[in-house]
Amino acid sequence: MDELTQRPSGSWASEPRCMINHAGSRSCWEPSQLGPLGSILGRKWTLTIIASLHDGPVRHGQLCRRLRPIARKVLHQSLDGLIADGLVEKVVDIDECGNAAVSYGLTPLGTSLHTVLDAMQAWTDQHSPSTQTTS
Repeated sequence: MDELTQRPSGSWASEPRCMINHAGSRSCWEPSQLGPLGSILGRKWTLTIIASLHDGPVRHGQLCRRLRPIARKVLHQSLDGLIADGLVEKVVDIDECGNAAVSYGLTPLGTSLHTVLDAMQAWTDQHSPSTQTTS
């Protein structure tokens, strides 16, 4: 986890999340309680972007189409944050005519999140209402 960077304290990801449980009591937690990973995964679009890059690098335009309705500016800001965190890398290829093709892919650190995301997916599958049986 030392490779992950902390985001500024005023970011959306640092705001407390609160929920009301079935008994009606309120509980709150802050993404920072989970360390840098909680702050990173708590940012909007992060999980979706990482999942979109799961199978390998994707060109910028293709990523925009995959992640509709995300605005280009928001996608750009989110990618910049993930690059700063060391999870995503930007690759610029110049062809023989001088045209640039920009693509984004996961770094080894970003790829290592697959086990975390797979565990989250397994938990979701196990606990989703559609898979619950009533007695």
